[in-house]
Amino acid sequence: MDASTVVAEIADLSHLAAALRVPAAEAAALKPGQIVRVKTENADTPVTCTLTSLSPQVDPASGTVTVYAALPADSKLRPGRFVTARITSGEHRACLTVPETSVVKDE
Repeated sequence: MDASTVVAEIADLSHLAAALRVPAAEAAALKPGQIVRVKTENADTPVTCTLTSLSPQVDPASGTVTVYAALPADSKLRPGRFVTARITSGEHRACLTVPETSVVKDE
């Protein structure tokens, strides 16, 4: 082992953020402050957090943009875990919604 070998890492678990990859075409609809629900594969309920920032660069290899969501201190999530996330980019209240397949187009 040489002097540059990492033997331990210290992480402040009360200040964690989720780094999420979003397709560049969908990233245009995102902005800081939007609600993000983050869930691990073995969790029953998602953790609700807030989108804090978006990277200005598109990864040319994957066509994605990295976005960051600040996790609450009581989230019980740990660094290095894989998660799935749902970002709410818009909300429409008091309107009727139906499945697209139920819409009949007729002259």
